[in-house]
Amino acid sequence: MAAPVPNGNAGFEIPSVDISPYLADQSSPAAEDVVNRIRAACTTSGFFQVTGHGIPETLRDAVLNAAKAVFDLPHEEKLKLAGIPGRGYEAIGDQVLEPGKKADLKEVSHYPTVRWMEYHRVFLASIFVILLSLETHSS
Repeated sequence: MAAPVPNGNAGFEIPSVDISPYLADQSSPAAEDVVNRIRAACTTSGFFQVTGHGIPETLRDAVLNAAKAVFDLPHEEKLKLAGIPGRGYEAIGDQVLEPGKKADLKEVSHYPTVRWMEYHRVFLASIFVILLSLETHSS
């Protein structure tokens, strides 16, 4: 089911994809539907919201609150949190992903914890497997 986004573009929607059928049984017809829905989202809007991942709401809320606390800090304080690329704080314009290209206009904060990393690993592994399925099914 797609969640309409009020952005001034009447036809634009970000679909919501429940991946629980895929996590339960990757060979099921329901899992195939998950793969197809992600493929459709990636080839249309380019975005999708993932549900049914099993990450507890309390953990998601704690992560969002921690991120908000970091980004609400004064700029000088955030700069003290800078680390190696991929760890710590990166200010707007610090990240350039391709040599010769313009810097990304975003702030980034990477502070993984063991508990969050485990959920993140499982979640990303699931998405990776689904994306591999997209590639396999499109060949």
